[in-house]
Amino acid sequence: MKKIILCILVIFLLVAGCTQPSAPQTPQATQQPKWASYVDQEDGIKISHPADWEVVVSKLPEIKTEITSITMGNSIHIYTPDYNGVIQIGGFSFPTLLYSGDTISDKMYEVMADSFHNSSETSVTTYNTSYMFNGNPARHLYLVSHRAGNSITSDVYIVRHNDIYYTLSYMTLDPSAQQYAATATEIMKTFKTVSWETQ
Repeated sequence: MKKIILCILVIFLLVAGCTQPSAPQTPQATQQPKWASYVDQEDGIKISHPADWEVVVSKLPEIKTEITSITMGNSIHIYTPDYNGVIQIGGFSFPTLLYSGDTISDKMYEVMADSFHNSSETSVTTYNTSYMFNGNPARHLYLVSHRAGNSITSDVYIVRHNDIYYTLSYMTLDPSAQQYAATATEIMKTFKTVSWETQ
């Protein structure tokens, strides 16, 4: 099961390179950007971001196993103004019989953390703190991947809505993207869901 979760999460963490937008435009002088909202009616989610962060949406491949499946039709990426960092949003489901209750259980959290540990090039930091993102329980992971001599960090929040587990991750594609880390956290904490039954 850990391998299945790892495969699904890796899709979200790697697809950013496939959907990177064109070169950035010259930023405007020292004005604080206004915030905008992205609403995905197909997948029933909403997230706010500074207006100078670009949203890029691509279709996800259909993946379904006996245990889980990707539940979002779209992979959502929100790029920093210089495109050196990106927030990625994905979602997958587990039956409530496996992980019941209204929170993200320690068991589920450990399974996801262990999935990342299966990669020898990735170190994972876990936290005991639980969060609530606009009515949905959330947990936090921090990843450092070492590839071709480069370190790529990913600040990951897992958000649960019924049987659906969303991953919100901020990936630094270049060390300079750390300057946006605090804003990325603010963005991820605006994440909202609507009932899938109403879609």
